[in-house]
Amino acid sequence: MLKSLIDRKNKYAESYKQAGREDLASQMQEEILEIQSILPAQITDSEIKQAVTRILSGLKQDEIAGRNKVMGMLMNNFQGKNIDGSRASEIVNTILNNTV
Repeated sequence: MLKSLIDRKNKYAESYKQAGREDLASQMQEEILEIQSILPAQITDSEIKQAVTRILSGLKQDEIAGRNKVMGMLMNNFQGKNIDGSRASEIVNTILNNTV
């Protein structure tokens, strides 16, 4: 819920910048920082890559091609933690394209 609020505020800030309202854009950025301060730390790309490698090592060769299965296991692994799903998906796709 807080992540979607941050996304909305980022869009608002961008709109304000385009409209020349730097004061409102700055206010949105301050609000974003305040919200982010109460969120747990974002899972890093390195942590995602390590988790994907661990997941793949536990799968059979025919299961590795199942991107959805890998993503499901990855997201379960980080359940309740602050992970960017779209970034995780990019990393999984990159690793799978190099593995398969």
